[in-house]
Amino acid sequence: MNIGECSKCGKNLELIVLQCSHELCRSCAKIGCLICLDFSTDSDSNNSKNSKNSKNSDNSDNSDCNNPNKWKLDNIWLYSGNKTGYWVFDKSYQKDIERNYINYKTDNSKNNYELSIGKMKVILNFMTMKQISLNNNTLRNIKRINKSELDSVTIKGIAGKAL
Repeated sequence: MNIGECSKCGKNLELIVLQCSHELCRSCAKIGCLICLDFSTDSDSNNSKNSKNSKNSDNSDNSDCNNPNKWKLDNIWLYSGNKTGYWVFDKSYQKDIERNYINYKTDNSKNNYELSIGKMKVILNFMTMKQISLNNNTLRNIKRINKSELDSVTIKGIAGKAL
């Protein structure tokens, strides 16, 4: 039995090692990896042995989590850097941003989405395609691109993580 801190909820519980190598408690792992946003719930993931030895034999280092080209998403959300380039919103935010954008497209009154990125709180305004920092009132552009366009954009990092 592997007892440790769940990568998602932070509780000290029995952990399940998923195919992506993230370790989650049973409760968090029920729908798949909430860190990678890999929602496959095949029997190998959810019934894996509760030990570090059950990780994939390819010695995965979670690099897929930091590589937007490998994310199972059609569209990628970005925000502009201070001067040049774009930051990719972390994978853990992508589906929520996309879901809120789709809601906005069907109901224009839902044009704002508030989220926290670490200690930074921002509002994404889908009508103006701007990100407004609630910490310091900084205004940045946001954009939604098809994953196939990712190589044509200068990427500085992932929501504060270095590439």
